[in-house]
Amino acid sequence: MKHHTIGRLVKHKNPSRAGQTGIVVSERLKETYDETGLGGCFVPQVKVEWLSEGKQQWLSRKLLKWSFEDESGDIKWS
Repeated sequence: MKHHTIGRLVKHKNPSRAGQTGIVVSERLKETYDETGLGGCFVPQVKVEWLSEGKQQWLSRKLLKWSFEDESGDIKWS
């Protein structure tokens, strides 16, 4: 697995955590199981260190807003 997101700034999409910024420190593929207990589906997750708390948390990538730099060099969020 290529670690192309390590070091990227992220924000949580959940409104209750709005304004919290974190940095991606690790990546993994997490095997998930359905209600019958059968697995085989892998979900990409990232470990985020929340800058305001100093705590780390594994999250699905789809729960995060990702930073990127626009043409003028300003940081935007997707």
